Amino acid sequence: MRLLFLIVLILANSIQAESAVKELNLTSSASSYHEDLPITLTVKFKLNAGWHIYAKEPGKFGLPTEFSLKSSSKINSDEWQYPKAEKFEELTGDITFGYRDSAEFNLQVTPEYNFKKNLDFEVDAKWLACNQELCVPGQKILSLSLPYK
Repeated sequence: MRLLFLIVLILANSIQAESAVKELNLTSSASSYHEDLPITLTVKFKLNAGWHIYAKEPGKFGLPTEFSLKSSSKINSDEWQYPKAEKFEELTGDITFGYRDSAEFNLQVTPEYNFKKNLDFEVDAKWLACNQELCVPGQKILSLSLPYK
């Protein structure tokens, strides 16, 4: 079954991953920053009808939605917080876990001293979006810049 799943993934590479994702953005709980004050970063997915992405623990198959953070300054951060996942029954009858319609993933960060320059973030988001016919891997780098307050 995994071989069939991988074949579908390879065939799906010719299809744009964005066909599944309506909107994907990175936002912040604050419009500026100050060292030692926590900020929550949020990656928000809005999916097109019929598509879903997978949770951190996707189940028997599927790939977890993952995030990697880079910052222009030293920060302390927690673990990414995933929303409660929904249960899906795939065409194979297997149960997987993920999100349809929309999902928000949060990360609390605390900036350290940055010489009062802009604090720039890059989040490398990776996901696997599936509908009833195929699965499409996706990746996008999201950017956000916050001024010092």
